[in-house]
Amino acid sequence: GEWSEEEWREMISRYYGYVSYIDKWVGEVLSALHRYGRGDDTIVLFTSDHGDMLGSHGFAYKGYYCYDEVIRAPLILRAPGISRAGTTCDGMVSNVDILPTLLELMDVEVPKGVEGRAITFHDGKPMPKNDAIFMEMDVPGGVGIRMIRTKKWKYCQNWRPRQIDELYDLEQDPVEMSNLVSSRKHAPILQELRETLRSWSQEPVEEDRKAALKETCRRN
Repeated sequence: GEWSEEEWREMISRYYGYVSYIDKWVGEVLSALHRYGRGDDTIVLFTSDHGDMLGSHGFAYKGYYCYDEVIRAPLILRAPGISRAGTTCDGMVSNVDILPTLLELMDVEVPKGVEGRAITFHDGKPMPKNDAIFMEMDVPGGVGIRMIRTKKWKYCQNWRPRQIDELYDLEQDPVEMSNLVSSRKHAPILQELRETLRSWSQEPVEEDRKAALKETCRRN
């Protein structure tokens, strides 16, 4: 509320400028691969950290919330002979799926204990395997949030003082403006999502996970 429209527009324009700058240099990298004859045998994956809110929901920057504006990050994969140019996918993908996907594309065995599920391809189109994705944020001091997101629903469990949980119907309310967490009509789906999130949070961690990941990093 302290910013003028001109200040908001300047912030957004600068952000878009950063995006254009990154696009330019990603193009330079791809051009260099082809120039040196490696364009047809090199996998390229582009992703990033999450971005800022840019005014959505009244927020300027990133923070402890799970709106799509900050939890959806770019993910572009170029795998010659496997992925088909120009295809898009609206499936559920998490950043923990990146490691097993790359390993399988290179015919490298995925170590036991690695989280995530490899994205497979059918006729050049990516085929994710997730029915839901999960997210969590924690910092010292007890601030925390957990989230489960399906194509239709998003449930956020807030572990912060004075904060309530959130439930959104993403088909009817894609910009997440109507919190349904107190709706009696939606109590059954709320309970189902809470139970699924609780089960995910309590999944046992395999004893050899850290050792396997450490060994993979050492070898590669």
